[in-house]
Amino acid sequence: MATDQLPTLRQVDGYLYSEGWRTDHGVKRRTESDFDFLDRVRHPYFERIREWEESVFARYPPGRDKTDLGMRFRKSAMPQHYGASWELYQFGLWTQLGWKLTPHPKTAGPNTPDFLVQRAGHDPFYIECTVRNPSDSELQRQKRWSDFLNALEELTSPLYGFDVERRTIGPSPLPVRKIMDQIRRQLSQSHAVRLHHKEEGWNFSVKTTGWGKGGISEGFAFAMTGTERLHYPIRKPVRKKSKWAEGLEGPLVVALWINVFPPYDSRINEAAFTSFMGYNPFDAGRKSGKAQNLHVNDGLWLQHGSAAGRGTSAVLLYEGSLWDRMPTLHGHPDP
Repeated sequence: MATDQLPTLRQVDGYLYSEGWRTDHGVKRRTESDFDFLDRVRHPYFERIREWEESVFARYPPGRDKTDLGMRFRKSAMPQHYGASWELYQFGLWTQLGWKLTPHPKTAGPNTPDFLVQRAGHDPFYIECTVRNPSDSELQRQKRWSDFLNALEELTSPLYGFDVERRTIGPSPLPVRKIMDQIRRQLSQSHAVRLHHKEEGWNFSVKTTGWGKGGISEGFAFAMTGTERLHYPIRKPVRKKSKWAEGLEGPLVVALWINVFPPYDSRINEAAFTSFMGYNPFDAGRKSGKAQNLHVNDGLWLQHGSAAGRGTSAVLLYEGSLWDRMPTLHGHPDP
């Protein structure tokens, strides 16, 4: 069958993704949403993802909740799509493990969790899903940086590419055209680029890679504080969702997906939920010239030596891009 005779992609009621023949093998564009990319790309890996999500969605209990889930899933906006994807992932994960999930069950309290989870011979519990998405300001920062990378990508060649090391992103857009002119001049003069831009809150460097290495290689030259790594992405949303335990007739598990920061180290349970190792290079280590770790006993489940946070029995934590790994379950150390 000729390509122009293949059925075009179209949205069909009852399905998450468009139905039809996919022909686009292109990589994800920087400005393309995750759903738009998954909906149009033709690749065996992403086809398996679509098939699994469609199979889970087909088993989801019919009704208003399923209709709402499908509508949010198909949104290009990150908060709606990621929130629905995470709920769908939880439904698929627990049902494959043999549990029955009831979406938005009625409770005696003021809140309605995402799922009631039941299984014969086991105590029921509730799951409340939450996603740590980038804030509006973080999305704007990412867009400013993507605008620069998109312009730089147009200057790449099969013969050479660029190494970009980013330190900080400024509060206002870059003079992209001016910077591209500087890079073009360096290329025309020596076929090599060494540029360091540091002004108005921006700080990054660009240099050409070796011949035969096209594309852009991006690095980050900064260190996240303990607050950035743990408090904002983990503690704040978990503490907020823990309040949903009020009036529930069973334990509450907060399912948290963090898609903002890189994966965390092996001490995540201690650092996030029981005690906090704060990196402080300016306090006790100042005299010796060495940075020191400050041990602060202020975790979600253990504060000043006493058990706390009993509203949440466990946190199911997932870090990074969905489908990379399995989530980890962190249980209350003193239930």
